[in-house]
Amino acid sequence: MYVIHFVEDKKRILTQFVQKIPSVDDQVKIKGKKAKVIRVEPQEQKQVDIHIVTEKIVKKNTKEPPKKRR
Repeated sequence: MYVIHFVEDKKRILTQFVQKIPSVDDQVKIKGKKAKVIRVEPQEQKQVDIHIVTEKIVKKNTKEPPKKRR
């Protein structure tokens, strides 16, 4: 079992206790967002820092502007 720290832009986003360490270029899902592993750094015997990049979510404008009345 390993302690994994997910890091993005020098900010620790999530810490998990897992059996399998994700490798570079793996797709992971963190807090409902898709992310890609860019670097794996072993820290101590059972601790690993995983640097990720999350995909930016583009919100679509589904509301139509209100029609003007005459």
